[in-house]
Amino acid sequence: MTLLEYSKQQFLIDLNSLRKTNCNNIASELSPYIDSKTSFFGGYNWENYENDIMKVAPENRDKFCVCLFTMSSSDQHAHARFPNLLAVWLRYFKYPKFGYCGLGPHFEKVNYLLDVPAAHGINFDPISQEQIDEFLTSQFTAGRLVLGDELNFFFQTMVQDSDFSSDTEIFRKIKKGIVVILN
Repeated sequence: MTLLEYSKQQFLIDLNSLRKTNCNNIASELSPYIDSKTSFFGGYNWENYENDIMKVAPENRDKFCVCLFTMSSSDQHAHARFPNLLAVWLRYFKYPKFGYCGLGPHFEKVNYLLDVPAAHGINFDPISQEQIDEFLTSQFTAGRLVLGDELNFFFQTMVQDSDFSSDTEIFRKIKKGIVVILN
């Protein structure tokens, strides 16, 4: 199964298998877009990694982590940098947040979604640049329907952000794919 096929056929099923917690009411005082219905997964430093990943079929774990990474990095970028687009974004992309909620919401570093699995032996090598490009093209097409002309600027600022980084080869493929689509 390719990355694009996985994203369309299995990802949402696997995403729904994650243990999620809802935020508390304090969060709604801090942000109009995070409230007690907002769900979080992963925990501090993705401490729930082993429980989260064991529910995903071994042959899909690499693809699951790539989909989680792209979903979470886009979502966190929208929250951090594009408050003017956030209401529209959340109407279409109501994703669970990577992190945890304690005395308010805490977003985790999205690079953990690639770094932690790599450190635990997940092999991303079977996902080729061609699969990444095909998947990202599909994601950009869907995103363009929502954000229109703002989409390119959205992703240009994301790839330029110093926090959008990872030492993994799969991250380099993802970033390369985004840059190619933008040019």
